[in-house]
Amino acid sequence: ELLKDEDLGDVNEAQREALDTLERSTVDVLRLASQLQDAMLILRGEPLQMTATACDLVPIVDEVAGTWAVAARRKRIRLVWKHPARALPTITCDPNRVRNVLSAIVENAVHYSRPGTRAEICMVEIGTSPAVSVVRALRLPLGIRNSVVVTVTDCGVGIPTQDQKHVFTPFFRARNARDLWADGTGISLALAR
Repeated sequence: ELLKDEDLGDVNEAQREALDTLERSTVDVLRLASQLQDAMLILRGEPLQMTATACDLVPIVDEVAGTWAVAARRKRIRLVWKHPARALPTITCDPNRVRNVLSAIVENAVHYSRPGTRAEICMVEIGTSPAVSVVRALRLPLGIRNSVVVTVTDCGVGIPTQDQKHVFTPFFRARNARDLWADGTGISLALAR
């Protein structure tokens, strides 16, 4: 940051690009270290630390969509964030954990989608008497009420049926993801769960 802010002298464009790459890589390493710490808690059967607060999800989704927009564009994936038609109620959650979960899921959507396809983020309120068609369309558990649901759909490679039961197991990667030589740690979905 000192170099990028030119506190220590002028930086040319090539140096600035190298510093941007270094900054992204540093953030990735910090995120991985944090995920590994959380994965160790999960493996030991300990709960993750959470701080519940009243929260508006729209700014969180805005931030996550913005974070992954450049990576999606580079891969020629159209990342669409469908803002709710009306204001949704605040929910009680840990905004940092929600941000991490949503980021992991959007990252997977971008990472595993084929170039030229689309990934979509949508948010909907489920009231006291949701229509059965909405519950089925969103693949929600029966009986869900008074919730705000965020969905991420993509045109990714999918998860083979025989691997689906393991997707939330720490360090598990589906066979087709390994066959594609796609980078991944197998941590993010276990943490999302």
